[in-house]
Amino acid sequence: MKKLSQLFIILISLSSISCKQDERTIEKDDLNYRAYLLKDNDDVPTFQFPLNSTADEVFKVIDNYTQQGCFDTFHFNYKIAGYEVQSVALEYCHESPPVADPRTLFINVKENSELFIDYYGIIEHDAVKKQTLDFLNGIERDRKRFLLHYKIDKKVEKRITEKIIGYVIEAYLEFAKNLYQKENNLHISKANKEQLDEFKSKHSMRILFDSWDHFKILPPPPPAQKSLKIHQKDTIDYDFDTALSEK
Repeated sequence: MKKLSQLFIILISLSSISCKQDERTIEKDDLNYRAYLLKDNDDVPTFQFPLNSTADEVFKVIDNYTQQGCFDTFHFNYKIAGYEVQSVALEYCHESPPVADPRTLFINVKENSELFIDYYGIIEHDAVKKQTLDFLNGIERDRKRFLLHYKIDKKVEKRITEKIIGYVIEAYLEFAKNLYQKENNLHISKANKEQLDEFKSKHSMRILFDSWDHFKILPPPPPAQKSLKIHQKDTIDYDFDTALSEK
């Protein structure tokens, strides 16, 4: 009887260990929806450069990667504030991109770390997340895609810029979680890749780098010249024998 009791205890212990291993496996295999929402799923490169880089400095990074002098549109992931965020660079070398529907949130951080956000004016750094949520919740349409466009003075400390951009990213993730629950009656952590892809196609966030400095409107092409039509009577017969005898 004692041996049976010991065997029973051993079986219970093994079962418990097995369950814990299964739980760890499930947690490990769970899709990280936060990273998946932020990152471009396509086969694009990932760059890391200072937050206060100008658009022209970003263009140089891309030009070095592509080995071409100029481009119109380039998609990539930007490693920033502990995340990889899908981004787009628009250099407008040859043509302007078609009119798109994303709303743009513009943030300007000045030399004295004074923070200005479109629609809200000058605000405190700690208010960035709340103001970003207000901006996102105020988009009155089905597709709530938005672009983050920022300008940061070179003298602003890195920790301040990362904190500010981190607040924007956190606001988007919270917005996405609440919106997904509202639209699907399901917590976003339970969504699979196909469901998240569909959600991202309508409610994605991208960081925008652009400059119109390189955009040039090409002159219109010259008017087409009238083509010369050669008829039978316009054919010239060159008499080589006569030409040689005249020398």
